[in-house]
Amino acid sequence: MRKKAMYFLLGLVIVGGIYLVGWAGIFSVKQISCRVDQEVECSVELKAELNKYLNKNLLTIRSSQIENRVMLTERLARSVKAGLTLPDSLKVNIISRRAIAEITTAESVSEAMEVDKDGVILEKDENTGELPRLVWPEISQWPIEKPIPENIVRAVVISSLAGERFQLGSIARVESESSMAIMLKSGEKIRLSLTGDPVEQLAKLQVVLNQVKIESKPVTEIDMRFENPVVR
Repeated sequence: MRKKAMYFLLGLVIVGGIYLVGWAGIFSVKQISCRVDQEVECSVELKAELNKYLNKNLLTIRSSQIENRVMLTERLARSVKAGLTLPDSLKVNIISRRAIAEITTAESVSEAMEVDKDGVILEKDENTGELPRLVWPEISQWPIEKPIPENIVRAVVISSLAGERFQLGSIARVESESSMAIMLKSGEKIRLSLTGDPVEQLAKLQVVLNQVKIESKPVTEIDMRFENPVVR
């Protein structure tokens, strides 16, 4: 019993000593490093936000608290990793969001908005041909700080996946709240649902295209909006 009491008291002394050292300023934040994608320095605004941790006791700061704060500050951050290193360092690494497609108001308009897989609008871009493009006229009125609607996110994902899997003949287009259309280079118009799963629809489309190729019959349109695709 005495041994347990001694160990308990010893533990209290050790913990108390560590906190006393911390409060004395030895374990306080003196150096802050912040980088985006391991290459670029963080923005001036974010650095100013992180400077609020200067001279704070490292032993009282939680990494998760810093990460949440950065995520609220940086709209274009996909993930954040904060590290606290004794005796005096705070390091923050941000992974930025990546565009998978771009949305334009009309097929003839070169300017478009880059969008990521979560529907976050990233920045304006001219048509470079590097990303799949989607026509959705409402993008011109959509607030940049607000993610695009869920159905348009599906359209963006479909545009990106279709661009990877098939040869497209023109820009994808949102036709209504529940449907979109893409044109293959071989001439077939494909209608897809904006309520169904993008991956499942494109997997089914590949099966239908393979079957059409085997049967060698002329096809102008394939409608994937139904449980059983309609071939015309």
